[in-house]
Formats: sequence, C-alpha cells, structure tokens
Amino acid sequence: MYVIPPSKTTKKELKNMFQKVLQNFEKEGFKLVNVSLLWMPYYTVECSYQDKYGFTEHSETTMNAMLYSDALEGKDIIFLFRPNFLQYKPKKREKVHLNNVLGKYREVKGPATKVDFQKISRKVSEFMENVKDRLTDLRSKVKFEYESGITRLFTGSRHALERLSSRFLREGLKDMEKEVAYLSSMEILTKIFLNLRSLPQDLEMRKKQEFYFPYLTMYLERKEKEPHEKFCFIGLVKVGRLLKKFREDTLLTRITEKYNELNQLMKSLVIY
Repeated sequence: MYVIPPSKTTKKELKNMFQKVLQNFEKEGFKLVNVSLLWMPYYTVECSYQDKYGFTEHSETTMNAMLYSDALEGKDIIFLFRPNFLQYKPKKREKVHLNNVLGKYREVKGPATKVDFQKISRKVSEFMENVKDRLTDLRSKVKFEYESGITRLFTGSRHALERLSSRFLREGLKDMEKEVAYLSSMEILTKIFLNLRSLPQDLEMRKKQEFYFPYLTMYLERKEKEPHEKFCFIGLVKVGRLLKKFREDTLLTRITEKYNELNQLMKSLVIY
C-alpha cells in the first residue's frame, strides 16, 4: 500500500484546527462523535482528448477511488478529481512514521471502488455538452432582451421603457446572469479538476496507479433535524504558498451528504 505521508503537526496545531472546524458545525447543533485517520484511495488518471482544433491532447490528474458511485451526477464526478495530488510522492505505508499526535487515532483503510472510466468519460462529456448548450442559449436570451428592448425604446415603442425598467425583466435577467455565471464557473472548474488546457472532445480516461491520501475524518451527529449525521474531512498534507496549513475538504462532505449510498459507506468505516 502506497500512501502520501502526512505533514508534521503538533498537539496545539491540531487542537486549533479542531476548534476552527467544529465551531460552525456546533452552531448547527452537531456534536463530535469520533475521529479516525482515514487512508482514502485515489487513482492517478491519464486523460486524452481532442481540443477544438482537432488536435489530440494529454493530461494527468488524480481521482477519488472510494467515493465514486454510478449514481453520481456528472458535476459531482468532476469534484472527485484532485490534480494537486500529483505533486506528492507516495511511499510504502511501513516507511511512513506517524508521531504520537496522529498515531493515537484509529487508522482505517478505505476500499477502492472498481471504476468504469468509459462511463465516467461519457458522463463528464455529456454534462459539459449540456453546460455548453445551455450557456449558448442563455447568452443569446440575455443579449436579445437587452438589445431588442433598447431598439424598441429608440424606435418609439411606447411599452419599451416600461419593459426595460420593469421588475419582471430585471429579475429575469438577473436570474439568467446568475445561471450564466454558475455554468461558466463549471466550465473553468472542469478544466482545473481534470487538468485540461481546453474543454475536451472525445474524452478518454484510464487508470495508471493507486495510492492513498490521509484524512482526519470527523463523524458528527445531531438529533433535532435532518441531516442527522455529517462527515468532515481534513486533508493531512498542509497546503498554501506562504502559510502552509491543513484544509477541510468541503466537497467530500457535500458528496457524502448528498448521496445516501456514500453516507452509509462512511458510517460502516468510521463508526465503532
């Protein structure tokens, strides 16, 4: 088993991190039940695709191999990728020493899911095609509403000014602009997470190697309202250009909260 070694830490640093992370959860009524050191499996993935000019491009990224499920939507599959993990060098687990700060936690080896990369490639491609089509449609609608309204105003349409200044039109345009901003961000995030130079055509992925990344996984519960449980994932490799520190992976929290199958998997691993 090859793992990414955790960064060195102290009891004080870990305590401060716990306080910061748990502060928001406690406001929502959650209480900490237990903490585990979870070795989560990832695959190094090679992507090949065609750019808009028809040239074949190649890239590499890494993908979470435990929290994948056929039930995941295209946008959620994208959030399983971590291109920044490529910079770390895996070592054999027996050669990685955990100090007494991290060594006190129960270690859990997460199971690697059998991933159908052909299906993932298709889902991601379909999602991005839908995003592209919807963006084209919305941008043309926004442009039409602005330009046609102004044209009617200057050609003497007596209802043009009322329409341009109407609350209905303003709110409609605002909603469309929000959706355009969201969809545009999904285009950018797809390129970032899959480590692509441009949006892909004929995307193909294949697994290269497997490694495990360390997370401190907190299991929290509350009784008052749903959801009754939540998982919090703290990556144990410090990140940051100037001040390196541990970071919470909120995307994994969101995915395990959204899909009951993954929530149940996590409970089977960390509840003891």
